[in-house]
Amino acid sequence: MNEGQNIPIQHFGPVLITLDPFAPPHPLLVAGVWEFTDLGISTDTLQALSSLPAIQNKRGLSFCFSWTGRGFLEDAVTSGLTVAVEHLGAKVPFAFEHHPDLSDATELPQLHLSLADHLIQTLLSLLRVYVLVIEISLILLCALRDSLKNKICLPRK
Repeated sequence: MNEGQNIPIQHFGPVLITLDPFAPPHPLLVAGVWEFTDLGISTDTLQALSSLPAIQNKRGLSFCFSWTGRGFLEDAVTSGLTVAVEHLGAKVPFAFEHHPDLSDATELPQLHLSLADHLIQTLLSLLRVYVLVIEISLILLCALRDSLKNKICLPRK
């Protein structure tokens, strides 16, 4: 973080930010711990989201994150782009859609698959089943081999 955020090492030491580390850092080296949870949709959430337009881009404040949409990371990106373009005047070389109302964003677009698409899906499903059958067969053969090996190696009484 030091180089990327221009944080002087001599004042703050090496600064590291991590999500889900393999091993936790030493407690003496931890400046803070923040835990985030996924969006919980409730009536309170929907009511708060319906109030968002009344405070959005007022007094120089704009709010954006996944909770301004359906709760997905993509909604965080979309809401960030919306704020950048609509509130800050940024220019982007592409168009994007934003679902400001959570109730409007619950319907997913319907996919219209052709016969060829269905055939490919079926073939891939059959291939998946075939691979699973082979894996299970190999596991059973190895277990059988090991049990036979133990019977052969045991001394007779």
